[in-house]
Amino acid sequence: GLSGNKSTDQYRVLKEFLELWPLERVKKISLEDYTKVGTKDTFCYWVEYGTEILGSIGNNPLSKFGIWNRKNKKEITSVDFYYTDKYMWWKKYGEDQNKAFENIKELVVSIIQYAGCGEFDKIDGLDYHSLGKWKIAFLYSNLKLIPIYKKEAIRYVAKFHGFKNYANARISRL
Repeated sequence: GLSGNKSTDQYRVLKEFLELWPLERVKKISLEDYTKVGTKDTFCYWVEYGTEILGSIGNNPLSKFGIWNRKNKKEITSVDFYYTDKYMWWKKYGEDQNKAFENIKELVVSIIQYAGCGEFDKIDGLDYHSLGKWKIAFLYSNLKLIPIYKKEAIRYVAKFHGFKNYANARISRL
């Protein structure tokens, strides 16, 4: 939970994040407000770096956000992603960047809504990268989730605390 010497800073950062990114704003978010290289004002920046004191999801590829602004325009060969000069995204979300972003935004809004009303079991099945999904869920959970986002770490903590089915249980149960 939010404890220790950092707790005041943690609560302040969480409050600031939620004031900047309320559900109503996320529902209307543009692709450029979701992800843009070189700015600290995007949703993805805030989830990853602006709220790092609430648990880190850094040192993992930007693909965890489904679609991201490209840093360079190098030619890419990939069976998993589509790309333009500006953006790259998982093929599973759609061929067109706008359609893909709409699908991703719908997932993010669902994560936020389910987290806000405590329906964490409904988050498990959403097709969004686990690290990003559970960090977003924590931020909107009214502190009802723990700020640990890596599946292996959650399973380790569950095992340590004697959770019998720690290896196979859904993340929402753990």
